[in-house]
Formats: sequence, structure tokens, C-alpha cells
Amino acid sequence: MALSTAWNFRCAGDCFGRVAILVPLWLVWAGGVSAQIVVEDVMRADEARTKGIMVPYAFSSETFGAAAGVFAAWWDFPQEQAAVCGTAFGSLNGSWRAWVGAYDLRVPGTQRLFLRPDMMATSYQNVRTYIDGNPEFSGVRAGSNDSDPNDFVEDSGWDGRMRLNFSYLLPWAHGREHIINRVRVEQGVRVSEPVGGASWNPFESGRSYLSAEPFYRRQRIDLDEGKRTLRSNGLKLELRHDNTDFILNPSFGSRKRVAVTRDFGAFQSSDAWTHWELEYRRFIDLGTSGLHRQRVLALDAWLSDVPTWQIETVNGVERVSQRPPYFNGSTLGGFYRMRAFPVNRFSDRSALYYSAELRAMPYWNPLEGFTLFGSPEVEWWQWALFAEAGRVADDLDLTELHEDMKFDVGAGVRAFSAGLVWRLDMSFAKEDWSFIAMVGHSF
Repeated sequence: MALSTAWNFRCAGDCFGRVAILVPLWLVWAGGVSAQIVVEDVMRADEARTKGIMVPYAFSSETFGAAAGVFAAWWDFPQEQAAVCGTAFGSLNGSWRAWVGAYDLRVPGTQRLFLRPDMMATSYQNVRTYIDGNPEFSGVRAGSNDSDPNDFVEDSGWDGRMRLNFSYLLPWAHGREHIINRVRVEQGVRVSEPVGGASWNPFESGRSYLSAEPFYRRQRIDLDEGKRTLRSNGLKLELRHDNTDFILNPSFGSRKRVAVTRDFGAFQSSDAWTHWELEYRRFIDLGTSGLHRQRVLALDAWLSDVPTWQIETVNGVERVSQRPPYFNGSTLGGFYRMRAFPVNRFSDRSALYYSAELRAMPYWNPLEGFTLFGSPEVEWWQWALFAEAGRVADDLDLTELHEDMKFDVGAGVRAFSAGLVWRLDMSFAKEDWSFIAMVGHSF
């Protein structure tokens, strides 16, 4: 599998809206798991570990056209549990992107506080955005559950983002003695003691985190009637409990999190707003079979709301205030939730989402001995079948959120190499479809 090959697929979007792009796995590296983890292979204890890659790639997409760039990553750097990665590319239509991120950097002078910075800048010559402004559609808010898939604006634009996530590992359960999460694997499957799943009680099992994330994002869309700029900055607070046996590829246990995000309306922010979300993930071990060394049923449920959301009608025109930009808050579509749809295809005050995924790891490994981008060999592969249901609404009404839901189904292939899960997913809905390549499970 070479990233230097050009693809032209119609895929799930990124940033503003639809971006038909398959190859660049770095696009969603930022969605990877933060766990201060060091994976030790018992079969290769005496071998030198590959600690870096640099990969050229090329692709063709609806937004960027023909483009080429380079992706680089270093893990176990500058600390054994940390990683640094980045990318840059340019396209023939004049668009470009630069991105850099780091993971699980232990803050100097501390033991339990870890930093995860993420910075990106993109210049677009042609991009779709699911916001109001298309003169062919009126009466229905763009991005709402009943909105038309063609209700978007399209033009050149700019997107800049910065996030600084500070996570504190709470001193109880597995996090009491094991600040660095060391997991021993054999052929990519955990063989050391599980770090979670023994009890539902977060004081007895798993690892718990309290995180604070200052963020800033600015998007500019250059429409014919003038430039439209969306700004958002504020603070996200999150409490999460990872109670799975192996955070990179869980076979049993659960994950829970609650988060509150506040934009105070300062520093030229587009509006002041508050957003909260709840999420519960469950992993059920289905055991082995004659063909499979591991089978797992993964379940996910997510509820989101913007309590500050205000709707007013002025001269017969509906206006919404105290709401986040369409790319924050209660959104569906993209790499993680409702994968058949473009990123941020749906956005409103509240959202509800369910997903079920069957993951099976065969004994037979046709990729055995095959190396990925100069990394260690692919230690296992996994097929997956999944189904998703979701809906957005302009009120937090659980009855309404369960009516007229959007659905999609799909299949995927995953591979484990260099301590990472590499994923390919294809999903289909009545409205759209996507093909996605990325790092990490969807959940």
C-alpha cells in the first residue's frame, strides 16, 4: 500500500464540508486515543523498534484537485509515551494545508499532567460548507435534519485551528500506580493483565482523566456577496473513564465521558454559547471461533445539547443566537459519527447518535511479514460490519430525536502495525456514501 499512488474517490469530508479524499491518514490522527501508552511486543523484545516514518503521498479530490505532500511521524519522542507528527501538501488549484500535532507530552515538573497540542492551517480554492446562504433554499435551516443535501455554499476559504489539551491522570484504580500505561502484546493482541473491565467502579478499575482544552478556530468563506467569517474560542472541560482491557483495540469493558464546552464570546468570537455532551461506549467479548482469534461487539451512544440556543423570528425571518458555529457543538457526519455523510453535514441545537460494530480478527493473516510504510509488519487484520443511526433537532426532546433518524451501514478492514490501528471504512446511506482511511477505530 503506497501513499504515492493517486486516488480519486468520493468520500467523507473534512473541515468545511465535503472533501473527496481517501489517502492522507494524518487528517484524523488527531482523533487518536490519548492514553500515555507504551506497547511492548514480547516476540520482539530484543529487536530495535521503528520510531519514525516519512511518507510522500498524492491524491485527487473534489476540493483540492490533484495534490501532493508529505507526512512524518515520530513516536517514543521526545518521551517514551509521546509522539509527534505533521504534514504539509499543496495542490494544482492553489490550495494548501499544514498541520502539526503531538501526543501525551508529560508537562515538565509534573507526573500526571500531559499535553496534546494540535495546530492546523488550510487555504481552499473551492470548498462546500453546510450553512445558510444558498439562495435556492429557504425556510429550512442548512444542516438541520430536514435540510436538503444540496443546501450548502461553495467558494474559496481559509481555516485555522489551535487546540491545547491538558489531561490529568487521576490517582485511583489502575492510574494510581501505573502513570505510564505499559501493555505487552503478542502478534498485536494483549497478553498482559487488562487495565480495565474488572469492575464498573472507576475507583477500582480502569484509568480516569480530567482534562481542560483551550481552543481557537477561525474560518473565512469568500462568497460572491462578501466574506463570511466564523470565529470560536473558549474552554472545554471533560471527565472521562477508560475501563477497557486495551485502549488501542478493546475486547471488553467500557468508556464513559462527560464534557462541557464554553465560548465566552471574547476575542471577536462569533457568539457566546455553552455545549454539553454525554457518551457511553461498551465492548462485549464474543470469544473465539474456528476462524477467528477475537470477536468483539462494540456499541456507542452519544447525546449532545446547546442549552444557550435561542431562536427568534424577526420580520418573518428565523434567527438563531447563542449557538456555536456549525463545526462545533451538536454535529453529525464525518469520520466518527454517521460516516456515510460529509463532515458536519448535520448541525443543530441537540443531537443523538447510536452505533453498533462487529469486529472479527481471523487467524489467517495474509499480511504477515508485510511492512507498512517502513514500520514493523502488520500483526493482525480485522474485518468489521457496522450500522449507525443519528439525528439533530432544534430542541432537547428525546422523543423527537428518535423520530425520522438518519441511518447508514458499512463495512471496514483494520490492520495493526507499529502500535497503531489503521482503518479503511466504506459506508452507505440513502443520501450519500463515503470511503475513509484513517488511524484508530471509530470508537
